[in-house]
Amino acid sequence: AIKLLEKFGYETELISGYCCGEPAFARGFKAEGEAKLKESITGLKEYVNSETPVIFTSPSCMLPFFDHSEKFFNKNEIKKMKRYFYEGTSFLKEELLRIKDNFIAEIKADSEHQLLEQVSRKFFNNIELRIAVQIPCHLKVLKEEDSLIEFIRMLPVADITELKTNCCGFGGSRGFEKKWAEHAEKIGEALADEICTVKPDIIVSPCVTCRLQMRKLLGIKTMFS
Repeated sequence: AIKLLEKFGYETELISGYCCGEPAFARGFKAEGEAKLKESITGLKEYVNSETPVIFTSPSCMLPFFDHSEKFFNKNEIKKMKRYFYEGTSFLKEELLRIKDNFIAEIKADSEHQLLEQVSRKFFNNIELRIAVQIPCHLKVLKEEDSLIEFIRMLPVADITELKTNCCGFGGSRGFEKKWAEHAEKIGEALADEICTVKPDIIVSPCVTCRLQMRKLLGIKTMFS
């Protein structure tokens, strides 16, 4: 994600030391999760106040900021926060669309799709691979699933398949617990079967735990979009 943002001309800062609280929420430790989340929102306010986009590379990490923030801040603060908090692929898609407009006069194209394709080649080499795109459950909750597939389709990729089965079974951070491991694998079998049928070279997913589960089930290379 950082490499892509820098390709688009952004200076980036990797923010560390903050936790969304999701691991605590997932295990029923509500107070601990809320404390972590409040600390993070307070710390990130300096970026929001300076109108700096905050990019989340994991939908699972982003979701608590939208689900629980009303407990700590007023409506105006939350509205401003949401204006500058972005799911990673959504931001990259909008950025590529913005950049496209700068090349309209320079590039001759018969359609907007052709224009986007030619603009993307200025930033990306041809990707001669068969790519499968997995839509994580938390990305659907954020209603950003279209942004992921739309962004991937803007890139010079040889072969793209959007997987029909998307739940990996990991259940956020629950899949790390031994008692849920067998259950998580059983749920993930349908996704694994579809991937075996598609036979992609790489699976693209913005969710860390989804990628871990697919690597575990299949031993296939996975990457963030």
